[in-house]
Amino acid sequence: MMGHAQWGITTILLMVVPRGTMGWMKLSELDLLKNFYNSTDGAQWLVNTNWDMAASSQCGWADQSVQFPWPYEAPAVEAPQGPACVYKDPCGFYTKWNGVGCIDPCYYPTDGDNCAMGRVTMLNLPSNSLGGTIPVEFLNELRNISILDLSFNSLSGTIPTQVGKLRNLAHLQLQNNNLNGPIPTEIAQIGNALGDEGLHTFDVSHNNLTGTIPSEIGYLDSLLRLDISNNEHFGYPPDPINNLAMNPPIPSELGLLTKLQLLNLDSDSFQGFLPSELFDMQSLRQLYLRGSQWGLLSGNPTANQLSGTIPSQIGKMHNLLTTNIAYNLFSGTLPAQMAGMWQLNHWEAQENLFTGPMPDIFGHMSNLETWDMWGNTLTGELAPTVMNLTNLKYLYVQYPQLTGIRRWDCGSRIPGRGSPHTPLNVPSRETGQKFNWVIVADEYFNYNHNSLCSEDIMNDVAFSFDVLTQDV
Repeated sequence: MMGHAQWGITTILLMVVPRGTMGWMKLSELDLLKNFYNSTDGAQWLVNTNWDMAASSQCGWADQSVQFPWPYEAPAVEAPQGPACVYKDPCGFYTKWNGVGCIDPCYYPTDGDNCAMGRVTMLNLPSNSLGGTIPVEFLNELRNISILDLSFNSLSGTIPTQVGKLRNLAHLQLQNNNLNGPIPTEIAQIGNALGDEGLHTFDVSHNNLTGTIPSEIGYLDSLLRLDISNNEHFGYPPDPINNLAMNPPIPSELGLLTKLQLLNLDSDSFQGFLPSELFDMQSLRQLYLRGSQWGLLSGNPTANQLSGTIPSQIGKMHNLLTTNIAYNLFSGTLPAQMAGMWQLNHWEAQENLFTGPMPDIFGHMSNLETWDMWGNTLTGELAPTVMNLTNLKYLYVQYPQLTGIRRWDCGSRIPGRGSPHTPLNVPSRETGQKFNWVIVADEYFNYNHNSLCSEDIMNDVAFSFDVLTQDV
């Protein structure tokens, strides 16, 4: 009984949809593809196989209305007098236009026999020398599209607000173009027809975007990958006096993206503090907030200059593998709660303003390979648990923190004083040079335990660390 009721409802819905509307939508998609080709310099594409501006989906005359009695029977169509009805069908197996993906939802009662074209669900044209701009009409009508990849081209203009109408979109990749202007707030509607499986990828990196991250980003709660990096003027508030009040540097709504695995804001122009809500993204595996070394030297505002302390909530990020916050203005002490970052593999925070003692956080970081705190002013010894880091490959710390290592490997020699070419006004204040911990160990460790070290050797600064005046 339930099945009959459902079929009855379906029948009513199909009957009230004029066949002409369904046919027109398919024809419009063909026209939109042609418009897209012309708007993006299609003749100059590297590959434009089968893109045919003369293609037509009609073959003679066909009825444009639903007929009664039901079921509808399409009238006969006269044989064509010229070329084939569909010349290089964008969705055809043998004539598919390069980069176009389709499904075929043709349904006989509404589409009849005149159903050659499918619905466009993918446009995949990366690295294909596209120029010009993204036509507004293209995004306004192609609402069934699920993958849009126009990356590594030369597209210019803004991201149209109509991008919010892509209700079935799962992947949006516009990176490495010349796009400008803000990220439209309409992104909140992208993929809203997919429910829990909404937009997964949003990548607009390596463009010329301006403005800040709209708070509406929080609605994209299915996001797995968010990359807005390398937009030189993005994040820089237009009002330098009231910037923090009018333009929060990084919106707290990012914390709503609990499925996010990658957040990349490298080489943008963000300022201000990190919101503690950022660390509610407990699925996050990669976090990139790098500034610019030359931006610090020159005081250039068009480079990340994030400041403040690292919130203790960072300890909740048990899945975080990689963190890079180098070349910013972070200060204060490292929170002891970092000991909860059990999966951490890579930590880079060089050239910041961190101070205070180094907390004992290494006990459970068995996967750590890189630890870089070069160019800060941390004090005190490294905790003995640093010796448990059996996978460690690179260890860059301050000179005062080496006492424990010197006790353990008292015969170590570390050559060179550092590069004389390093500017004196870098945050580390003086010249210095990094060394690979493993190379140093392999070449210069002659003792395996501090019981082998005599007090004379231990105190022989000339023998071991005389050349060191800076970070290692």
